[in-house]
Amino acid sequence: METFFRQAFADLDKAPSEDGWDLPSDAVWAGVQAAIGEERPSRKGVLWLWFGVLGLALLVAVLLAFWYKGQELKEKIGEQALANERLQSAVDSLSLLLARHNLQQGPAQEPAGSGGQPILPTGGGFGKGRQVSSGSRITILLPALDSLFTPPFITEIKEVRPDAEESPSGPDFSRLDPLPAAPARGVCPGGGAPVAFPVVKQAGRTPRLYLGAYSSWNYTSRDLFGKAPGPGLPARPIFEMQEHGRVSPEFGLKAGLQLSRRFALESGLGVFGIRQQSRQLFRVVYDPGREQPAGPGTLESTYALSVPSAYGESQIEVDIRRDAGQRLLPGETIGLEVWSRQDIRFVSVPLLARFDLISGRFSLGAKGGAALNFLQASSLQTAVQVRRNGLQAPGARVRHRFSEVRNANIDCQLGISARYLLAPGLEAALEPTYRRNLRPLAEAPGFNTRAYAFGLQLGLNYRF
Repeated sequence: METFFRQAFADLDKAPSEDGWDLPSDAVWAGVQAAIGEERPSRKGVLWLWFGVLGLALLVAVLLAFWYKGQELKEKIGEQALANERLQSAVDSLSLLLARHNLQQGPAQEPAGSGGQPILPTGGGFGKGRQVSSGSRITILLPALDSLFTPPFITEIKEVRPDAEESPSGPDFSRLDPLPAAPARGVCPGGGAPVAFPVVKQAGRTPRLYLGAYSSWNYTSRDLFGKAPGPGLPARPIFEMQEHGRVSPEFGLKAGLQLSRRFALESGLGVFGIRQQSRQLFRVVYDPGREQPAGPGTLESTYALSVPSAYGESQIEVDIRRDAGQRLLPGETIGLEVWSRQDIRFVSVPLLARFDLISGRFSLGAKGGAALNFLQASSLQTAVQVRRNGLQAPGARVRHRFSEVRNANIDCQLGISARYLLAPGLEAALEPTYRRNLRPLAEAPGFNTRAYAFGLQLGLNYRF
């Protein structure tokens, strides 16, 4: 085909013909300009823009991670302070129980001059094996926080000489009666009644299921990888620079399992599309034998064209009309400008894993994995403009569209996941995503095609 074009263009003169057949009119250029539409930005600019967005997102993620670590440290300090307060409350309760224990034993004899201090008579004992002499004053110190689970100990023993002798018939305090058993569970210093102490325990997190829906607009395009050139096979296809990517929609449902505070697995079912637009130039040779009457004073001839693309070759038929009074020479070349749009749709099943750097009401993390794609449908739309004054192409019919696209393929998928909790159990998700074929999507004699897409997914998730 390249050789044919070179030979056809080599025979043309640089100056326009006298009859003006190779000089398009203003109406033709107006139609071409309308078909072209607005000028699309360079793909390199889009790539640099996406890299800049990803770099900014990573920088924000790092800053938020440091901020989150500081907040987490403050929370741990607050939890420790709360635990200390609960422990102090337990100590106060223990002091009250010991005071009640002393009151239950009855008043001890207070000889004159003792100053109201209770005297432990002869043979008294306390705790486990701690013996004191008769007439000694005992001062008990409550345990400190670091020795809460050890028996109280005697810190001071003072000799007291009463002014009067105690009655020999007084009560014999040979031991301290234990307190009645309490229903609370815990440990009591000195072997007394058990006291309930609050236990600070880190609560575990059970896996949680969540369901959601998402939609996205993706910029889709392709890369061509040339094979080793051989006889008759060019190193690069000549139509490569005439193809451009387009925006394609994506939508679906997803289900995930939150295994821990930061780690989750995710899958689902969606529809993913690839769109592409191309513009190519053709030259056909006028053959009067093809013409047939198409109406009063109108003649029509049909020509078959083979339209190559990155996804395969398509066959279309073009009808060219002219007025019966317009003169065309047999063998004269007619220029055709063909616009085509390829649309390929897949059913996609993603298998992804997500790790959150920041977890809370606002969560931010990274996700990645693979997606299984199954070909659902493909379509081709064409429009033809005749580059010759007085000729028209009212329609083009697709006889055979590209069929070289694989029925099944695998994509790698990477992205950033940002989520915000709108209400208990309901969260909104914003996820910039990049996906690319792991193996060629289509293969031709001289090249392979791999598709890729940049997208921004918006979704809602509900956690059970």
